[in-house]
Amino acid sequence: MKNSLLQHSLYALACAQTLLLLNFSAVAETELDHIETSHLFSMNLEQLMDIDVTTVSKHPERISDAPGIISIITKQDIKDYGAKDLLSILERSTSIQVYGSNFIPDNVVNLRGQELTHNANHLLILINGRPYRDSISGGLNFSLYKSFPIGLIERIEVIRGPGSVLYGTNAFAGIVNIITSKPDSDGKTAISASYGSFSSKKMELVHGAEGDNWYATGGAVLSKTDGWQMSLTDENGVYDSFDREDENKGFVLSGGYHAATVNIAYSDSTQANLGGVSAFPSDTIQVEKLFADIGYHQSFQNEWDVQYNITYNKLDTFAQSDTTIPGYAKDLLIETVAQGPFITKTLHTLLGATYEKHEGRLIGGIDFKTNWYSLYAQINYNPLHWLRLTAGLQCNNADEVSSTCSPRFSALFKLHNNWDLKLLYGEAFRAAYASEQGINLPFLIGNPELKPEKINTFDASLMYSGNIFYSSLTYYKSEADDLVGRSDVSPGLQQFTNNNAINYHGIEFEAKAHISHRIDLTGSMTWQESENHAGVKDVSFTPNFMAKLGVMYRPTNSFHIAIFDNYYGTPTPVSDVTSGVQETNPTPEAYHLMTANIAIDFSKLYHMPRLDSLKLSLFIDNVLDEDIHYPDFNRKKLNSLPIHSGRAIYIEVETVF
Repeated sequence: MKNSLLQHSLYALACAQTLLLLNFSAVAETELDHIETSHLFSMNLEQLMDIDVTTVSKHPERISDAPGIISIITKQDIKDYGAKDLLSILERSTSIQVYGSNFIPDNVVNLRGQELTHNANHLLILINGRPYRDSISGGLNFSLYKSFPIGLIERIEVIRGPGSVLYGTNAFAGIVNIITSKPDSDGKTAISASYGSFSSKKMELVHGAEGDNWYATGGAVLSKTDGWQMSLTDENGVYDSFDREDENKGFVLSGGYHAATVNIAYSDSTQANLGGVSAFPSDTIQVEKLFADIGYHQSFQNEWDVQYNITYNKLDTFAQSDTTIPGYAKDLLIETVAQGPFITKTLHTLLGATYEKHEGRLIGGIDFKTNWYSLYAQINYNPLHWLRLTAGLQCNNADEVSSTCSPRFSALFKLHNNWDLKLLYGEAFRAAYASEQGINLPFLIGNPELKPEKINTFDASLMYSGNIFYSSLTYYKSEADDLVGRSDVSPGLQQFTNNNAINYHGIEFEAKAHISHRIDLTGSMTWQESENHAGVKDVSFTPNFMAKLGVMYRPTNSFHIAIFDNYYGTPTPVSDVTSGVQETNPTPEAYHLMTANIAIDFSKLYHMPRLDSLKLSLFIDNVLDEDIHYPDFNRKKLNSLPIHSGRAIYIEVETVF
């Protein structure tokens, strides 16, 4: 369904009006009826904002005290609005758009329009605070997105803005930290099975247990779909179709014993694609990954804490087809972090060091081996009860890559009981990976002389958090340099080069409201622009405007319906960025990606004491049946590629006991 510019404008105005009116209704709203507070959804928003976040500073702190721009996706948000996979959850977060390319489908989580290629290495993924990345490209994450057990997620912390001071490479546009649940005291098991459009099948199992000095939670997923039909004209002028089938399996385990912790995540995904050069016949791509982390926490009487971690990321298979020599990567990260008060309790100091060892093989049989080192420090100082200052610095050195340092500065002001102001400045980097430096394919070659990408960002954010209403208004301005892109070497051959600098700026507004214990609203709006060194605007193809609005209605304790709409404006045409584009496919237009989730819990409806939940849910994806195309952002040869299925319906049965 296509919408006129007037319709889009009216929709944007309606979203803005709705979210602004919530502020006035919040003032008049009486205190919520009492609901059991053992779950996040039962908390009022003031309590929710008091939840300690851990991603920004590597220690627990309130959202208002953390030197970062933060959005939280809770377990209850996921239950209310439903989801096919991790991608559909992340897409609801502020300033995020999700898509893929001809070669790597379902791999891009684009934050603030700062993701430029399908390698998706400008956003750092963490699992319980530990880095999940590979040394081939830094961002082959689609197997995790498709096979992470949704029922295992306690919350997701999304940090918008640079995070390299504490996390190093990839924390360029932001960070996503997936935090898993800890078991209940009596242990619970959740089993779900779903079936839907395109013969899609999925099963998920989550279980938790604990003892006096230990706990463990784990989840497993199996899913398979025949896939939606993807039709287009390829780079050779051939019009054809193929089914976007995929098959996924994965498991996640998180546990602890005394002061030791362990986190393991395995994912294996095979997806149909259009090959490396957008040409029929279709092919497949497979990624199999293993993440493992062992940590140990030590406390001292002087209130200092030391955390030791060994993190292993293994990419077992990265292959286009059975006839291609597959790639692999084995990456080891050793990290030590010490933090505590220095001189005075109002001065909190953090010191850290890392060593990374990378080795592997690129597609085509090219071996690589590198070593990375870093040192970092951060101090938080509270000179006054209404003022919190932060300064930090990380310096990195890597084999065959120029060394770089990334600073951070912030000032946080408590303006009133419910009002907070954050002024932030941070820098980040993204080191060139093995595929960019050494790949050698008939259509693409690497460049060993690549410099690290760099970005600096200023954020100013005004926050209000009340009993039933929360909102934030953020302005950001980023300057990115030495960005890695592709340049034509000869007809049909491209090479990675540091060929671009881009300035970004935007405004983000997000809000949550508990209208009553039966109605929740959540939403955001983003306006953004970018311009490269040549004066070309919006070169990342990200729409200037996006708006997101979710409404959850729970008429009874056993039934709820939730609708969430992601609206994205018209992206920049590929022809505005480069020449020689084949205008053979539908022109990308603005679209609504709306989902609906309807669920009934029979255990509550019929009072089944032996079950915590017996739920039947209906999840509808792309409710409006939009025909969604997006620019060929990676190769920039075609004017567009289809990136999402039409309307799809999934039925799920879940029981918890």
